Amino acid sequence: KTPKTENLRDILMEDVVPSECGATEFSQVVWEHFTALASDDLAVEYMSQYLFLQENALRLRIGTDHFGPHGEYTNHVERMIRTLERFWNMPNEIEVLGQHNETLNDRE
Repeated sequence: KTPKTENLRDILMEDVVPSECGATEFSQVVWEHFTALASDDLAVEYMSQYLFLQENALRLRIGTDHFGPHGEYTNHVERMIRTLERFWNMPNEIEVLGQHNETLNDRE
C-alpha cells in the first residue's frame, strides 16, 4: 500500500480521517523505513521505551530551551510558536520543549 501523505500520523489515521494529500518520494522512503522497523521486535521495544521517556519528559516539563544541536534553530522555533499562537488565538498557551541526547541520557 502506498502512503498518501508524508505525515506518519496521517498514514496511520487515514481510515479515520481521509486526506486528499498526495504522496511524494519522501513518503515512500519514510514508509519503507517504518515498515522495516515495525517488523523488528527489538526496535519496537526500544521505540516503546523511547516514547515512554519522551512522554514523561513532556509531562514533567523536562527539556531544553534551545533547538538544534547548537541552538541554531531556536529563533525559528520561537517565531513559529508566536505565529501559531496568533493563528489559533492562543497567546502564551503553546509550549515547545527541546529534547536532546543529554535529556535522554540523564537517568535522574
